[in-house]
Amino acid sequence: DKLLDQFYKTGSFGSKPRPINFPISRIVQSQLFWLLNFYVHTHFWIRPLLSFMWTSLLSLLF
Repeated sequence: DKLLDQFYKTGSFGSKPRPINFPISRIVQSQLFWLLNFYVHTHFWIRPLLSFMWTSLLSLLF
């Protein structure tokens, strides 16, 4: 609470900022994981589900 109070009053935390090193390889791995995850979900169940819903709707209408 004191730390946030100081930040709201002064706009700084009162200590020197320290850089955080994060390996680029971990960022790339994370991005590849989420892209692959998106592709797999889209390809294997979202696209077939939407296709089924669309054909069902069209068959009901026509």
